[in-house]
Amino acid sequence: MQNTLNTQNTQNMQNTLNTLNMQKLELKLPIHIQGTVVDLETTAFALPGDILTYGFLTGDTITVFQRTDASAQGKLDFEEEMKKWPEQFPRPFYSYNAEFEEKWTGVKFDFDLMKPWRDECSRSEANGLKVKWPKVSELVSAPHDYFAKQKEFLGHQVPLLWQQYAQSGEQDFLKEIIFHNVCDLKREACLLFWKEKYW
Repeated sequence: MQNTLNTQNTQNMQNTLNTLNMQKLELKLPIHIQGTVVDLETTAFALPGDILTYGFLTGDTITVFQRTDASAQGKLDFEEEMKKWPEQFPRPFYSYNAEFEEKWTGVKFDFDLMKPWRDECSRSEANGLKVKWPKVSELVSAPHDYFAKQKEFLGHQVPLLWQQYAQSGEQDFLKEIIFHNVCDLKREACLLFWKEKYW
């Protein structure tokens, strides 16, 4: 892997639940979000596959549910634990590229934080300029991106991180998945400051 594991990435998160099949971690923030920003980490970019991580930002709290049991039964137990999340978190639901979350969860989202920027790409193409759809990390950079010492694993690396965790049981691989999930939730929350783009 290109990046070096950074075991300090989740040190400020409070572990509020640790069962045989998952961890629940929480992080308080000095902001307040109405509704819920949702971000998933999965074993594949399209179905079929498994959801490994559910991240939620609502009010002043980020809550991450991380699967820890790599077995088939662990998958079933995690799915059972998480199936009621739409009733436990307040609407409206926000996500970047909400179609992805909708396909994986079967839940209808209220706002796609990617839509105005995808539409901007379409307008550029109509004017003869080819612009690819942006990743959320391309729209909102994180402060640690500036420093070479601390690198964040990105979404396309999550399946390999999970595979390495499943083979070794090394918790640091899970910490990197959680850290990436938290970073994306913060980035997506930043896009709400451009909310006039969504209404």
